[in-house]
Amino acid sequence: MRDSVIIVRLRSVAIAFFIFTSIFLIVPSYASAFSLSDIPLIGFMFTKPVSSNLSIKKQVALVGNDNFSDSLFDVAQDEAIVFKVTVTNNSSAIFNDIVVIESPSENISMSETKIDIARLNRNETKEILIEATTNARNISVSEQKCAMNIANLLYKDELATSDSAEVCITNKLDSFGKVLGVQSILGSNSPSTGIFDEIGFIAIPLLTFMAGLALYLISLILEFRLL
Repeated sequence: MRDSVIIVRLRSVAIAFFIFTSIFLIVPSYASAFSLSDIPLIGFMFTKPVSSNLSIKKQVALVGNDNFSDSLFDVAQDEAIVFKVTVTNNSSAIFNDIVVIESPSENISMSETKIDIARLNRNETKEILIEATTNARNISVSEQKCAMNIANLLYKDELATSDSAEVCITNKLDSFGKVLGVQSILGSNSPSTGIFDEIGFIAIPLLTFMAGLALYLISLILEFRLL
């Protein structure tokens, strides 16, 4: 009688493992995002993405100068500058649908104002370098005009956070700048994205299925011994 109870329990756990495996293979949110926190019914068991865990830092420098700062003063018109936007995921969750929206002033010319980062793994940082050009539109000769250039970080089309860099332009010549776009998106500083990322997409369902199969085989062995 006791062995029969053990067999029933083993098979019940095995079936639960099989159902758990099916969830990983069927739920679209997991298949596309590899994020356990997005899975209905079981997502509460894992860390959920919260927009407050995202941060953004915007700095500026002249092209060819790696000395980035929050402000750049006495910049001539038609001067090539570069903005560095640093986006960080400060949590153990995975964020998808990350977009940076640039809001340049009328005296900063750039072609790319929307940068799709797509995905940030846990504790991952990405840097975006955006080249732009200054112009002296609506600035009198010898006058200096400062403007805050804002970068907005959106998560699932909602504003998560923002930061800005100041550029002060002096009209020394009467000319207008050319338009330059995104220079590059630098790689992650995160050496590992954890078991719940790309490797986990295959490993977790496989391990769960194997555990269920092992329990089911054990129950068959016990049942055979009772015969």
